[in-house]
Amino acid sequence: LLSTADQRFFGDPQQTRTRHQVLEEFLPFVTRETRDGVPLGHITRHILGLFSGQPGARTWRRRISELSQRKDASPTSLIEAAADVAEA
Repeated sequence: LLSTADQRFFGDPQQTRTRHQVLEEFLPFVTRETRDGVPLGHITRHILGLFSGQPGARTWRRRISELSQRKDASPTSLIEAAADVAEA
């Protein structure tokens, strides 16, 4: 609902991004922050609800929670975790 607010109320012509697109656009930030020593779990806790209400959301949350505990997890692991969530 909130992703379409600008389009609905202000006539913004920009297309609404899918949740998968939002995740892909988030990756450079994740890469930069983890490179600077921020634990992945400190970042991923803010996107656990990204796929809320979508088929596969529970799997997404479980996989992200597991990834956040692994030392070898990379930002691209987030894309792999999102593969289980249906594209809306």
